[in-house]
Amino acid sequence: MLPALLPPKETLPAIAGDGITLRLLTADDLSLTLSWRNCDEIRRWFKHNDVLTMHEHQQWFDKHLLDNKAYLFIVERSEASVPVGQVSIYNIDCEASEAEVGRFIAAPGESGKGIIRNAILKLVDFGFRELELKRVFLEVYRDNLRAIRLYESVGFNEIAPDRPTTCGNVRPVMFMERLASAGWKVTPP
Repeated sequence: MLPALLPPKETLPAIAGDGITLRLLTADDLSLTLSWRNCDEIRRWFKHNDVLTMHEHQQWFDKHLLDNKAYLFIVERSEASVPVGQVSIYNIDCEASEAEVGRFIAAPGESGKGIIRNAILKLVDFGFRELELKRVFLEVYRDNLRAIRLYESVGFNEIAPDRPTTCGNVRPVMFMERLASAGWKVTPP
């Protein structure tokens, strides 16, 4: 069972370690995250992969600001507070003690440096330690081999191979999960 109350966004401290910091996404980040998200090499991996307008991006952000079961983070290099990516944990289900993770973006030029890998580890640790989740899961296109290797490297395993995608897309998807009880090494607070 999840804690009685999820940490309020307005008091959630940044999550730091391993050379990165996760801080909550703010309205000031939207121009930058929209430019990342609209890059052809990034948006092709999103469920909804149309080019977005600033108005659409703002609406998405406003919706998630009000969602008390979602945390959207900017990934920064700790030493310079330079934004280099984005990660999220959302659809938090208090009864099932589980949540979806995703919306992983490495800023152009930052891919392959281990930054998003570290950010995913911090995000999952936050879910297991702070939110007391038992399971996190994600959905990835089967042809996104680089992402699948990344997720496997941080302990995600394939599940439910015949389950339909949540977005109705006809591209084949893979569902993966990481269980808290499967040897997760939680970092001390």
